[in-house]
Amino acid sequence: MSITNEKGSRAGVTLVELLVGMGIAGLVMLIIAPLSLYSGRSFADIANYSDLNSRSINALDRLTKEIRQSSGLLSYSPTEITVTNGPGKPNTVYTYLPASREVVRLEGGTTTVLLRQCDSVEFRMYQRTPKPGGYEQYETSDPRSCKVVTVKWLCSRKVLGARRNTDEVQTARVVIRKH
Repeated sequence: MSITNEKGSRAGVTLVELLVGMGIAGLVMLIIAPLSLYSGRSFADIANYSDLNSRSINALDRLTKEIRQSSGLLSYSPTEITVTNGPGKPNTVYTYLPASREVVRLEGGTTTVLLRQCDSVEFRMYQRTPKPGGYEQYETSDPRSCKVVTVKWLCSRKVLGARRNTDEVQTARVVIRKH
């Protein structure tokens, strides 16, 4: 003989249980939603930083290699330098174009974009002679006496609609070897 509970056959969720369950689910959603948004933004920032940093390092490697192998500096401004590559070879000009935010390389009528999304670029020139007690060189205003060139730039781009400085300041000090 079996005894059945009349309530057991009509079992369901009461209004109180339903409200408690919805309240807990709402709290869980309030916790998960901001974490998801923050994680998505962080992943986008990391991917952007990695891409921009990689492009910046590649441009800096190319620029420093070519300056190091040049025969000397012909002209200078804080946003443009011209190096000579020796007799019979075309000169190379490195220029920062603030309107397009690009660093370009001009050689023999060919223009190559080295870096895009660049906010600022600064070239400086120094003599080879170091200052006493350190590794710093004396600045020079004459391109003919320049033996060391420094370049510094900062890049950024928009991530999810907001401009972010997603690249560290890239700096290089290059000694012109053939000069």
